[in-house]
Amino acid sequence: EKFDSIEIPRPEKFGGPLEMQSCQELEKLYQEGKIHPLDLKSAAVEYLDRLIEPVRKHFETNPKARKLKEFLDSQKITR
Repeated sequence: EKFDSIEIPRPEKFGGPLEMQSCQELEKLYQEGKIHPLDLKSAAVEYLDRLIEPVRKHFETNPKARKLKEFLDSQKITR
């Protein structure tokens, strides 16, 4: 999935919401200190969550995938 723009919601007292049209614009604003690291982190989490939502739904609705997920969840990790 591709996003047409990148939005970073912020309170008005911190400059209000930002909308960028490219990753290069986002990078430039961040390097200039115009985007706080926590604002960037929160936005990144939101966009990653949107990207993996179809995968999450697949494992919830597909019986074979759900069974595989349940099996993997039941396994213990050892070193």
